[in-house]
Amino acid sequence: MMISHFILDFPWLWGLMLGFVLAAVSPAVVVPCLLALSDRNYGTRKGIPTLVIAAASIDDVLAIGGFGVVLAITFSTGNLTMTVLQGPIEVLIGIVYGSVIGLLLWFLPNKSNSHKVSLRSSLLFLTSVFGVLGSRVFDFAGSGPLACLIVSFVAAVQWRKEDEISLESIKYVYVFLWFVFQPFLFALIGAEINISSLDLNVIGYGVATLACGLTIRILVTSLAVLGAGLNWKERLFVALAWLPKATVQAAIGPIALDYARTKGHSDNSQEIELGNQILALAVLAIMITAPIGSALIVLSGPRLLERETEENQNKTNTESSNTQL
Repeated sequence: MMISHFILDFPWLWGLMLGFVLAAVSPAVVVPCLLALSDRNYGTRKGIPTLVIAAASIDDVLAIGGFGVVLAITFSTGNLTMTVLQGPIEVLIGIVYGSVIGLLLWFLPNKSNSHKVSLRSSLLFLTSVFGVLGSRVFDFAGSGPLACLIVSFVAAVQWRKEDEISLESIKYVYVFLWFVFQPFLFALIGAEINISSLDLNVIGYGVATLACGLTIRILVTSLAVLGAGLNWKERLFVALAWLPKATVQAAIGPIALDYARTKGHSDNSQEIELGNQILALAVLAIMITAPIGSALIVLSGPRLLERETEENQNKTNTESSNTQL
């Protein structure tokens, strides 16, 4: 994020790293809100909830991948060419691992197995954990989170076709797991922040940086969906729906600080300070955008999106059937 270079005086690479951390959209905030709107038929005629969720997933993949590339370059100690290549290699490993495991989960366990919900939930959990831990062992840490996203995405494609009810059951398993582990995630992040070492100016400038970034994002998002057949209200809603930050920031926010402590250069005091600032700004982004973004989605959805009535749904289904015939 170039803005952080001028406002926070971050080095260019650290500014880019901060940009990727703050760029990701939080699925944990966006998806439930949009599904609630979708259940009430808001924006469903043009597929707006699906559009926002799909784009948010792609955004997260790009943000995590980009963060891994910049992180590797920032802490490079050897051949710069290999360091630059490590980022794309990590992305490739994450995509390949996630795709292969996701495809295997299409067939394991057998779809006729009476315990397929528990088995699929367990296999998805274990393969994802293995991806994250294994990527650290082989020094490709950036590929782990990406692999988790790809595994679940690929596996769910076939599971949804086979049995929507079973997929919903698996979803509830992970909703419960998220309910259990979410406090640990955010508590550990909070424990990492050293309040005494934070400068109030950094917090103030951080809020300004975040505000500038979000403003630019709203404008760019509105332009990006110009050709999607949406009116200005719907374009505004899409832009607002991509504001919330939470889970991805919680996951990758502390990584720069961790690298500064373990893999930093000999005089790494500045790197540790920058890592602390990135972590603090990630938490700040969560605190500001998660509640505001969630409220904006819930409150603006019924006002900005068209509600599809049952009559319109039947008409659309009839037209679709006639087209297929």
